[in-house]
Amino acid sequence: MKLYTLGTSHGGTETGRSCSGNLLQCGEDFYLFDCGGDVERKMKDMGLPIGRIKAVFISHMHGDHVTNLPAVIKCFHSGYTKMDTTLRIFMPDKDGLDALKGWCKVMCMDPDSPKCVMSAFTEGLIYEDENVKVHSVRTEHLLGGKLPSFAFRLEFSDGKSFLYTGDLNCDFHDYPQVVFERDFDMILSELVHFNIEKNLDTIIKSRTKKLVFTHLAPRNIPVIESVRDRFPFEVLIANDKDCFEF
Repeated sequence: MKLYTLGTSHGGTETGRSCSGNLLQCGEDFYLFDCGGDVERKMKDMGLPIGRIKAVFISHMHGDHVTNLPAVIKCFHSGYTKMDTTLRIFMPDKDGLDALKGWCKVMCMDPDSPKCVMSAFTEGLIYEDENVKVHSVRTEHLLGGKLPSFAFRLEFSDGKSFLYTGDLNCDFHDYPQVVFERDFDMILSELVHFNIEKNLDTIIKSRTKKLVFTHLAPRNIPVIESVRDRFPFEVLIANDKDCFEF
């Protein structure tokens, strides 16, 4: 399994850091989690075929996590992928789904094309294929939970497991409880809302072999470096175009 962190910045683009985009590879297949930065260009630069993305999962409807999605959809609609594949897109609420379909329509793309099948999801098992099961976990990033936001827990057919936190509440009280109950091979956690003084004792209890921090501002990096030796597992800080294996 490989994780490519295509975009690792916080709410705005930084020099050398695009907004959120995380690509998981299982065999020849790809699964994209959030699509705020220039995903299609990053994949092209890295020699990763965009036509092999089977599904896209959007954690919440902030622009830095979703605005590049129409560009990815265009690759499938316009035949740029040169593959007879269908892209599944999972949106975190119906309003977001309707808005995406409307935006595709005004850009002269058929929102109901069989090339891109779009749907809204709620909490629970939302996707399954021969490689992976994807479970959505409700978080409270948006207005204290009044609007939907999600983390994603993945179970792979080879027994490995992965969790992506998405964005969390500023006090991290919604850090997914499942990380204390199950063993994970890797956790991909946002960093920009993480307060070391208040939340370190919580996150070090995660049951994982590896923790990768993303969605960060440059000021966050020395803070993590200063406490790295307190974690009982490997801790890494992601940059754009990094690849992590697990």
